[in-house]
Amino acid sequence: MNRKLMKSMSSSCDTDNAFKVEESLVVHYISIVIRLLKFSDGQKAIREYKKKKGLSKRAHAHLFKLEGLLSLLTEKNEFNSAKKSFTESLRLFHKINSGKGKAICRLALVRIQ
Repeated sequence: MNRKLMKSMSSSCDTDNAFKVEESLVVHYISIVIRLLKFSDGQKAIREYKKKKGLSKRAHAHLFKLEGLLSLLTEKNEFNSAKKSFTESLRLFHKINSGKGKAICRLALVRIQ
């Protein structure tokens, strides 16, 4: 690969709007854990990864979205924490101008209310 191209690809991952490779892998991993119905493992992974310094806004937005989903799946008739998580995720998706992210969060918030 051309060195110039490689440098531009790696520098684009340093912005707040772009996923770093590690962040993308972690978000996908947590999604898979949730699909396997391992909710406590998913919650633990979200809690631990949110502590990491230097996460992009996109990663934070996806983690809040997954946290909201877990709240919906695990809490019966108590949607306050899910609403909080989806609202924070929506705020972050607005900051990075992610149309899909905003749409998913809005849909979740409408379904909760």
